[in-house]
Amino acid sequence: MPFEFFPHRDADPGYLPALVHYSLITSRPVLACPDGSGAIVTDGRVEVIGEATWIVNGSARTAKDGVLSDLPLA
Repeated sequence: MPFEFFPHRDADPGYLPALVHYSLITSRPVLACPDGSGAIVTDGRVEVIGEATWIVNGSARTAKDGVLSDLPLA
């Protein structure tokens, strides 16, 4: 997959700031999800389930369904 997946995002309040920092040193976007959320990747599309967050290049934003080729790359 052209992105990294991070489950259990809300299990520790330090995870989100750490992921934002990590996104500055990786070229792949990170999809971070709390428990009960996730993503389905099929035929070049990402369907977001629940409250997922894209974390890219030092910023975080709400994830929406989309095409893999349109991922928010750093």
